[in-house]
This record gives sequence, C-alpha cells and structure tokens, in this order.
Amino acid sequence: MFMLSLFLQTVLQQSAASAGRVLAVGTVLMAVLAPISGSIGDRIGPRRVAACGVVFVMVSAGLGSRIDPALGALGPIAVVSLQGAGFGLFSSSNMSAIMGAVSAQRVGLASSLAAMSRHVGMMSGMLVTSAMIALHVGDARIHDAPGAFHSAVKSAYAVLVVTASLSLAVAIRGQLIRVGARIKSRG
Repeated sequence: MFMLSLFLQTVLQQSAASAGRVLAVGTVLMAVLAPISGSIGDRIGPRRVAACGVVFVMVSAGLGSRIDPALGALGPIAVVSLQGAGFGLFSSSNMSAIMGAVSAQRVGLASSLAAMSRHVGMMSGMLVTSAMIALHVGDARIHDAPGAFHSAVKSAYAVLVVTASLSLAVAIRGQLIRVGARIKSRG
C-alpha cells in the first residue's frame, strides 16, 4: 500500500487525495469480506478460505510485479482490489484456524503469537520496501526518479509473489499431511 500510494503520486502524477481514494478500495473490500469469510469458514473450514485469500494476494502481487503506468489508475485499483479481497478472506479464517487449533487455556498465547507474527510480517514488508527503494532509487529523491521507483515497486511485488507462494505451499503441505494421517489412522 505504501509503495502504491507513492507510485500513484510519483509515476502517475496523481494527487494525494486521488491516491488515497484508490487505496481505500482495497480497505473497503477487506472490511466487507472479512466477516463474510468468517461465516464461510465456519461452514467449510477456515483453512480453505484462508488458502483462497493467499491465492488472491499472490495474484495481486503478480499484477503488482508487472504494473504498467500505461494503465493509469486501473493497474493499482486491480492490485488493491485483489489484495483487499485476499486479506479479507485470509484474516478472519486464519485467526479462526489458529484459535480452533489450541485448547481454551492456550487461546491467549495463540492470540499473542498471531499478533506478533502479523507485526513481524509488517516489519518484514517495510524492510523489503526499503531495500527495493535503496537498490533501485539509491540516494535520489523518489519524485526525481519515477522510472527507478517503478522498478522498485515491481521488484517488491515480485518478492511478495515468492513469499505468498511459499506460504501457500506450506499450507498445502500441512493439509496433505493431515489428510494422509487421517487415511493412515483408518486403516
């Protein structure tokens, strides 16, 4: 979100207010989908819904890694829409899966570990953002190097594609292990 705001203002020359309106699309989608995904997760299982959310984030990051200024605001709108939908699907379902995996005596610990993981993820994202800006833009001001900043945005989203793919692979592997254990216990 941070980089897309600057992308909209620097590369696409939009106002801060216009950039804010574009970014709000993702936030609204996340707020709308989170309670719906929680309800769906209660019916079909939270892990499946969370995995769908990760897929949305992967697709969003894939679009971000190829973002083209020729599309104008449509590119960033597509990225934040898919990202917001992905986070909305993932957040409630992931927390439900975490809380459902621990005993009542461990709910506080599980909640605090989930919060810590979220903060580590946000810090890691900002570290990647900073590294990509430093690598592509260097000591220049972002407004003086829109092409270099555009490259930084694409690179940061490419890193997100990789990390989201790894997250999905871990989730799928865990699901396969659980299914295999159930089959083995039956006979």
